[in-house]
Amino acid sequence: PLRRAVALDHACLEPQMHLARVRQTRGDPVGAYGWYTSAIQLGASDPLFLLDAASVADEEVVVRADPTAREKALGWLDLILAVEPQVTLAHFLRGVHLEALGRQDEATLSYLRAVETDPSCLSALTRLARIFADEGDPVRTREFVGRALEIEEDPTRREELEKLLEEAPKGSL
Repeated sequence: PLRRAVALDHACLEPQMHLARVRQTRGDPVGAYGWYTSAIQLGASDPLFLLDAASVADEEVVVRADPTAREKALGWLDLILAVEPQVTLAHFLRGVHLEALGRQDEATLSYLRAVETDPSCLSALTRLARIFADEGDPVRTREFVGRALEIEEDPTRREELEKLLEEAPKGSL
């Protein structure tokens, strides 16, 4: 029925929004991405809808199908942040897309903003710890590993974080 509604009126937003979510729920990220894109072009602007769209755009199969998916997702996230600058997930996803695009400095700033809006954003804390470890910044590595370890409960992920400290140059921490 939703596809029929779209066929009858290509400019009808609601069925396209529902189709995006149905495709995502059914495990079809490429199909979902197509419907998300179409609905957003028609004016869908609900922050939760845009967050879902940006999340789908991070899937590797989607990026292979549309190499511009990450750039589009950044635009969607910027729409959210222009209206609601405190949305932690939007800052985090922005960092994910920027990092994947090789824009490391901007990604770091987005992760820092995610942690600023929610100091318990474990995903951002962990990514920052890795970034600073890769950059050879022992002080910031220690800071973010410590903050992440205060929250992280999974033994495997805790071990991975602790290894970041072990891999730091001797005498630097």
